[in-house]
Amino acid sequence: MILKIKLTYNTMRKIISSLIFILTINVFGQNIEIDATLITEKTFLKTSGYIFESVTAEVFKNDTIKLVFIRPTMSKAFIINLADKITPEIILRSDYPSFGKKYSSSIPLESFKLKFNKAKYKLGDTLMARVECVSKPFKKYTGNPKFKYSGEIMHIIQH
Repeated sequence: MILKIKLTYNTMRKIISSLIFILTINVFGQNIEIDATLITEKTFLKTSGYIFESVTAEVFKNDTIKLVFIRPTMSKAFIINLADKITPEIILRSDYPSFGKKYSSSIPLESFKLKFNKAKYKLGDTLMARVECVSKPFKKYTGNPKFKYSGEIMHIIQH
């Protein structure tokens, strides 16, 4: 009978340790936070010597909203996809198919932290967010640069 209690105690200890480990990974691994009290007063998103003061384009298709930040002279874009899951994306583009016969290529992210005032948005809602995104080194460019975007966004969903 004592052996059975020790086995149960050891099993429970392992289960609790595993649960704590899983919960710790989920808390520290989360990169997207929803904070209903978040307030931003304007859009101020910076990257490589340029500051965006507004969303360049908003695309609404199939219940997905895409906020796009791009300058006509830049070969990269920063996109936030707002659907069932919020995902940031850094895309490089070219005037000719230089990315494996494609005109654009999504760069994997090394890290990102996003904080939004809501999880879901609809027409007329005000989106407020804080953004920090860093790409993995891009080995096809000289110096293997990392592309960074950071700042705040305030945007009224219009489409």
